[in-house]
Amino acid sequence: MWPELCRLCERPAAEGGYRGAELDLQALAEWCLNYLGTTLADEVKDEDLFCFFCVWDARFLQETMVGPESDLIPCWWPDEKIKDSKLMSYENFKVGKLQQCWVTLQKLPLFHESATSEINLDKPKFQCIYCIKSFLCKSKKNFHIKVNHGTIAIRCNYNVNCSNYFLSMEERDLHIKEFHLKSKVPVLRNCIYCERKDFTRTALWVHIKRNHTDVALVCPKRCAKKHFKSENELKIHLETHHKSIEEKKRFKCSSCNYRAMERGYLKSHEVKVHHKLVPLSFKCLECPATFISNASLRSHNSYYHKYRDCIHCKMRISFGYFNQHCYIVGCRVCKIKFNCRGLLDDHKLKGCPKPSYSCEYCLKAFEKKINMQYHLFREHLQVPNPRFKDCQHKCKICFSSFKLPGSLKKHIFHKHSIDRRVQCFHCQKIFARKRELTYHLADKHDCIENKFSCQFCLRKFFTAYLLKRHTRTHDKKAKCFVCNKYMLPKSLTNHFIIVHKIKPQKLKNV
Repeated sequence: MWPELCRLCERPAAEGGYRGAELDLQALAEWCLNYLGTTLADEVKDEDLFCFFCVWDARFLQETMVGPESDLIPCWWPDEKIKDSKLMSYENFKVGKLQQCWVTLQKLPLFHESATSEINLDKPKFQCIYCIKSFLCKSKKNFHIKVNHGTIAIRCNYNVNCSNYFLSMEERDLHIKEFHLKSKVPVLRNCIYCERKDFTRTALWVHIKRNHTDVALVCPKRCAKKHFKSENELKIHLETHHKSIEEKKRFKCSSCNYRAMERGYLKSHEVKVHHKLVPLSFKCLECPATFISNASLRSHNSYYHKYRDCIHCKMRISFGYFNQHCYIVGCRVCKIKFNCRGLLDDHKLKGCPKPSYSCEYCLKAFEKKINMQYHLFREHLQVPNPRFKDCQHKCKICFSSFKLPGSLKKHIFHKHSIDRRVQCFHCQKIFARKRELTYHLADKHDCIENKFSCQFCLRKFFTAYLLKRHTRTHDKKAKCFVCNKYMLPKSLTNHFIIVHKIKPQKLKNV
């Protein structure tokens, strides 16, 4: 509705005004002649409107003029005081902060507001398949189907994230073929800054980097819509899509600086951290459990008290675990696919037919093909090493294969060369590495100091690792209470009978 026009100034009276019946018409005619220099064309009716701005202008003249001229200004408005609601606007009018509008203003939505409003108007309501109810949000519709139509509902079992329901199994199979199994066509895009068309996403980014680096405006944060034409579009995009997390966190804790996006997170924070006593008002009807919120009570009921029969294996499963149960699963051994987990468990209990690969020469059986290939490579030298199929250079001593000749030379030098071997001077024993020789000299010939000693048997070792490995043997052994020796528990009874001559009957009393 457009506001009415004032009779004097012929401008829209958005703030309101006085009607002709409330005014003094003779004083109004004198004021028009003296100060406006004109007369009203037609007679003033009782329904005619005179805006507050014309009244405030005449009142302001009367207050500011000093001397005998101020008494000559006729008071054509009502004598009652200014209303409390219009007092602030009159004071702003005096200072010059408030002025009358020449044209009727209309509130226009911004770019992002208009886009969202058009989407919301054209967006259809999500309607339940099994009843007449309709919902604005898809999540509410899915929750309604789970609670009220859980026994009848048929959901897409190809993917856990797909939340589409169907009336029959044929519709579900068509949905899987069209959306999940069908090869996706790549989405082609057009360049904003030139007339070139049909780019893929990556090709468009490369094209803009090469040709439009001076003009292109890029979003500083990673998102799907990356480039923009003007700075205003980029600002609106950042305000709507990339608000900071601190701005989204509205709810603040009273005792610390913690902020949360939802009120439920703040309640759980106060209970866990500050040990605040919250009244457990929501009670379960089937068990004595109580909860803080209605959402936690719903989740408790869905996991423990509400069940649903599986169509495939006919097992009773709770609503919370139903989505994990009903989706296509494959056996790892025989690679047969099943519609739910119950059928897979039955398949494992009955006995999965494991494929066996047998050797032609010694008739040994293997579960995997790779194990059979290794057996043929090591024992019969018939098949090349499956890990190194492309290797051409082979060692003549151990038949190991290598890709490069340099790696074969290193192998021969480290493993099979006589120059790398080390001999002990005392017993003339040969070792492949120097480390083995040092352990031998410290253990057998006492040429190196053994710093690390055992607490139990006072035996000394060259390194801390050897001492740790030795102490593990003491933990397993049992101790004799007569001579304080450590031994295995099996040989402890024989030790008492042979050495100390104590019978096993007396040991029970001890």
